[in-house]
Amino acid sequence: MAGLSPLSAVTVPIGQTRGVAIIIGAMAEFERSLIQERVRAGLRNAKLKGKTLGRPRRIVNGDEMARLREQGASFREIAEAVGASPGTVRTRRCANDLSVVA
Repeated sequence: MAGLSPLSAVTVPIGQTRGVAIIIGAMAEFERSLIQERVRAGLRNAKLKGKTLGRPRRIVNGDEMARLREQGASFREIAEAVGASPGTVRTRRCANDLSVVA
């Protein structure tokens, strides 16, 4: 009997299959809401304990980035110089208002 699903042992008359599917779907939705509730409670508890959530911020020298940008360096060149990605340089530019040199 290889290849049969776990529900293949359940025999339901043809007219009641829709009702069984609705019940199984409702149970799955309820279980998902319980999981979401537990995750939110865990995150709330972690924040209350002072944990910082998410990926740690990359430490880069903003003054160095501003100096390089004033000299006309591209984001890629700045990134290589400070050891960060070009995306990090762009993000910090928006946060620290590094002027864009055309």
